Amino acid sequence: MPSWVSLSVFFESPFFISLMGALAGAYFGAWAAQRNAANNKLRDELLREIRSSNRGVMLGLSVINVALAMKRQQISPLKCSYDEDLERLKQYKNAPAPRGILQVSPMLMRLQGMSSPVASLNQLLLDQSSGKAYRAIMALIEAIDNLNATIDLRNSILDNIKNGDFPKDFKFEDLYFGLPVDGNVNNEYGDTVKAIFLYCDDVVFFALKTCEYLKSQGERCSSRYKRLAREEIRICSVDMRAASEAGLLPDEKNYESWLAGHSESNDTATT
Repeated sequence: MPSWVSLSVFFESPFFISLMGALAGAYFGAWAAQRNAANNKLRDELLREIRSSNRGVMLGLSVINVALAMKRQQISPLKCSYDEDLERLKQYKNAPAPRGILQVSPMLMRLQGMSSPVASLNQLLLDQSSGKAYRAIMALIEAIDNLNATIDLRNSILDNIKNGDFPKDFKFEDLYFGLPVDGNVNNEYGDTVKAIFLYCDDVVFFALKTCEYLKSQGERCSSRYKRLAREEIRICSVDMRAASEAGLLPDEKNYESWLAGHSESNDTATT
C-alpha cells in the first residue's frame, strides 16, 4: 500500500504530467512533421505531373496544327491529283481506239518535312507516368520520323526525274504510273504519295491521342492536388471541331487495332 500510494503520487505529480506532455508533444509533432513532408512531396509530384501534362497538350496541339496545315495545303492536293491521274489512265486504257493523247497534270513540287520536336517529346516521355500517354508519344515520334523519311524519299525521286536519271528503259510515265517495262515495275513514286498521306494522318491521330491521354492524366492529378493544396489548376484542352468539319481528321476506325491494345485498364498513374 505505501508503494502504491507513492506511485500514485508520482503519477499525479507535476513532473510526471509535464514529462508525459512533452513526450506526447514530441511524438505527435514528429508524426505531423512527417505527414506534412509526405504531403509536400506528393504535392510537388502532382504539380510536376500537371505541368508536364499541360506542356504536353500544348506541344501536341502545335504538332497537330503543323500536320493539318501540311495536309490541307500540300499533301491532300497531291494525293487527290495523283488519284485523278490514275483514274484518267484507267479510263484511257478502257476507251475504244483511237484514244489520242492522255492528258495528266502531275504535281511534282518538293515537300518540306515536318520539324520534329524530338528533344521536347523525349523530355515529355521522361516526365510521364501515364502508360497510355507514354505509348501515344512513342507512336507519335515514330509517325513523324516515318513521314519525314518518306518525304525525303519522294524528293530524291523528283531529283532523279529532274536530272533524267531513270532506270534502264524506263520513261517518266512509267515511273509516275508504275507501268511495267520488260516485266519490271517501279512503284516508288506512287507508293511514296500514298505513304505520305497515311503517315500525315498517323501524326495527327497520335498527336490527338497524346493530348487526350495527357489531359485525362492531368485532370486526375489536378483533382488530387486540389484536395491536398486547396488550389485548383486547370488543364489545357484541344478543340478540333473546325478540323473535323473540314474533313481533315483521320478516321479512328483505321486505328482500331492500336486502340484495342490501349484500353483504359492499361493506364497507370504512379502519383
